[in-house]
Amino acid sequence: MHDVLDIIRNVQSLYSVGPTLGILKDFERVVDELDVYVFENWPEGELLTGPVDSRHFVTCSFMWPADKMPDPAGGKRLLDKGCKVSYKKDELLKPREIKSPEDYRPGTTKGKIDSHDIWIVEIKMPKQLIGNMKHGRDEIETQDSTGEPSLDLDDKNILVLSLIVDGQAPARDLERFAEVGYKSVLDADATPGTLEDGKHRVFVEFARTPEVVSQIIAFLEDLKKLTNIEEFEYTYHKSENPTVVSASTMGEAIPTTPEAYEQRVNEMRVSEARHFFDKYDMMECKINENTISVKKTGAGHELKFELHKFGTTNDVMKETKAFKIDMDSIAECTYLTKYFGPYNITKTNENKFIFSKNGESALLSRI
Repeated sequence: MHDVLDIIRNVQSLYSVGPTLGILKDFERVVDELDVYVFENWPEGELLTGPVDSRHFVTCSFMWPADKMPDPAGGKRLLDKGCKVSYKKDELLKPREIKSPEDYRPGTTKGKIDSHDIWIVEIKMPKQLIGNMKHGRDEIETQDSTGEPSLDLDDKNILVLSLIVDGQAPARDLERFAEVGYKSVLDADATPGTLEDGKHRVFVEFARTPEVVSQIIAFLEDLKKLTNIEEFEYTYHKSENPTVVSASTMGEAIPTTPEAYEQRVNEMRVSEARHFFDKYDMMECKINENTISVKKTGAGHELKFELHKFGTTNDVMKETKAFKIDMDSIAECTYLTKYFGPYNITKTNENKFIFSKNGESALLSRI
C-alpha cells in the first residue's frame, strides 16, 4: 500500500538530492528510445518510487490505475535489453475530492482518505544500457570467433567487464566462477533478462590499478580453458574493429589509473567538441572541465563558453523554455554565426546559446 504523500516527497527529492533528476532523465530516455511509449497505457504511467541508484542498475517504479494496465509488450522491449521488469497490483491512499459535506474527514477541512487499486511496474535497468543510450561510454568489447563475450569500462576507479554468454545457466555459472575464483574481482553480477539475440550479460568488476590488464588477461586465459575458446578479440569505446586481446594492445587501450581515465575522458570530450565545431576553420578547441575555449584561424582573440549540455537537438531543446528575439540578441547570434560558420544559433531567455547542426546541438553560455 502506498500513500500519495510519499509520492510527493519522492518527487521533491528529485530536485534536492544531487544528480537524481539527471539520472531519472537518462532512465526515461532509454524507455523513450526503445519505443515503449507506443504501447497502450505506457504514456499514462506516473513515477511512484526512485530512481534508486545501485552499483550496476537504476531502479524505478511507476503506477497506473487498475483499469489501465500497461501493455506487457512494452515491458518485453525492456526485457530484451537486459532490464528486469515486474508487474504487481497494489493500493494507493489519497484524499478524496471534496464534493459534499460527507467527503470531509470529521473535525477537519480535509478530504477523507480513499484506497484506489493500481498497477505497479518496477523496472531495474542496467547502467550500461543507460550509458550506451545517452552518448556512448568509455567501453571495450571482447569476443571470440563466434561473437561471444564483451567488456565495458565503468568509472575512474572501477573497470567493469561485461561478458555476453549463450544462456542464463552459463551466465550464473560465470558469475559464481568470477566471484569465488579471483581475489582481484570486486563483484560479479548476471543480468536477469536476455539481450535481443537471446544471450545474457555478466558484469565482472576490477579495481582500476596498474595491475588490471594482467588481471584481465589471467581471467580470460582461464576462460579459454573452461570454454575451449582459442582467442579473444575486443573493441574499445565506440570502435567497430575488433583487436586480438594481448597485454600490449589492452595496455594501450585501457586507462589503468584514475588519473589516466580522467585524462582519457577529457580527450574524448575534446574530440566530440572538435567534431562538432572544428569543421569550419577552427584552429583551437580546448576543454577544461565544462569550459570550452575556441579560437578561429586568423582571429586575434579566443571565445570562452561554459558547456551545459551536448546531445541530440531534441534533447537539448527540452532544456529550453523560450528564446530571445530582441535586436541585441539577434546581433549576438549573427556575430557568432560569422565566427563559427553555418550553425543555427539561437539565444535563450536564460542568456544561453544553442548551436545546432545535423541533428546535434550544444547548449553554451558565454564566459
